[in-house]
Amino acid sequence: AIDGANYAFHSDVLPGDDSRSYEVMLPMPDAEGTVYYVIHCVLKMHGYEFYTPVEHTIEMIEEPTVTVTQFPDEAFVGADVQFVWTVSAPASAVEETAIHWDTTSHAGSLDIASYPEVSVWMIGEEDRTYDVTLEMPDEPGTLYFIAHALVLGEDFYVTEELSIIVR
Repeated sequence: AIDGANYAFHSDVLPGDDSRSYEVMLPMPDAEGTVYYVIHCVLKMHGYEFYTPVEHTIEMIEEPTVTVTQFPDEAFVGADVQFVWTVSAPASAVEETAIHWDTTSHAGSLDIASYPEVSVWMIGEEDRTYDVTLEMPDEPGTLYFIAHALVLGEDFYVTEELSIIVR
């Protein structure tokens, strides 16, 4: 049987209200692992205590990083170029990831909205490595890009804008 006494931590006690809907924010540990919890209700009028019928879990993961591991420094106009990047999060947590690019620099703005072009969107890969081939622009210049991943509803980016000289 589930017993709240078996859990070292608990949220603030919330008073009952007409909505019968409750929300709490719980501090989570700073390390990877599993957090176990139950929901507990006491009906003061009758003195009954209820727990959720099952124990619930939250899997804690380290904050993800996005790292581009392969791209050339230079490429020819119109050439196909392979980009390889990693996302340090469990595959099931990666909702989407892609390379975003432009021929204008947006350094200092790691935001996908700043880059009008995007590669194919990809979802979680078991080995956490992604690759895509992009065709370089039709004119010489510089291609500026970032790698982005949406992990558990949050945006994560490479640490800086990267570039390829197009000749």
